[in-house]
Amino acid sequence: MKKIFFTYWLLSFGFAFEVNGQDNQWLLQERLPDWAKQILSKHEFENTYLLSEFINPFYLEADFNGDSKMDIAIAIENKSSHKKGFIILHNSTDESFIIGAGKDFGNGGDDFKWMDIWKVQRNLTIHQLVYKANGDIDYSKPVTLKNAAIFIAKSESGSSTIYWDGTTYKWAQTSE
Repeated sequence: MKKIFFTYWLLSFGFAFEVNGQDNQWLLQERLPDWAKQILSKHEFENTYLLSEFINPFYLEADFNGDSKMDIAIAIENKSSHKKGFIILHNSTDESFIIGAGKDFGNGGDDFKWMDIWKVQRNLTIHQLVYKANGDIDYSKPVTLKNAAIFIAKSESGSSTIYWDGTTYKWAQTSE
């Protein structure tokens, strides 16, 4: 009898976990602006990725591409590899850009699980590190951004800024 009860309890727990996982995706989607949900559905996002809470907040809003409309960056996870990253959606063009989550980007690699800080970079002047041939830091050069960007970092370690250059997203290492 104990074996039957334990098996029933174990199966119930597994089922509840699956339902809670589905509920969590629904809750995360409900927190997004309607326009972002529409873009995600057009790009068949759910076939490959899940919304993720690996970082808080799980999304950032700003005008990343300079068209005077709010865009959004949303934390995601690749379903098959479980690699973390984020997707940037442009409100006015319905474009989407995957950063990490199984796709290499800048010095961040293809898994951004290391990232524990992200925020909207509103200061339009950043200082990008320039390296010598041997990998040592040579100097930092000021870069003037045209729009808000995304600041990412590992606490007490390196930081970078991800910004739109008018065509694509670029990586600027700002500290080590």
